[in-house]
Amino acid sequence: MSKFELALAIWAFLAVFAVVFNHGGHRRKIEGEQMPHFTDEQLAELETAFGIKRQDSLPVRDGRVTRESMVWWRALTGPECVRADSGTHWHNISQFPHVYQITKPIYKIQYTDES
Repeated sequence: MSKFELALAIWAFLAVFAVVFNHGGHRRKIEGEQMPHFTDEQLAELETAFGIKRQDSLPVRDGRVTRESMVWWRALTGPECVRADSGTHWHNISQFPHVYQITKPIYKIQYTDES
């Protein structure tokens, strides 16, 4: 990866991060897949440079994933690392992005007594 490609990747990451998080660090909803920090020309350049189109990626809790991405699924039995396009995960990510994330979630085990 050249320095230009690395800089472009960092720039793209920061722009997507800025869209997902507001200044207070709280998550907000991305309305209509808009990316207001990019012009159409810049998006076309990103698509050409990395071979990824926006419609080939989906939002998750902490970023965007492609079909080839490994993503953490917040399953009822605990987090599971799965490939985004395995089984029904790609469809589920599109419908329930809040239960998937790129970084491993921090969790605690809580025992409940069934009575």
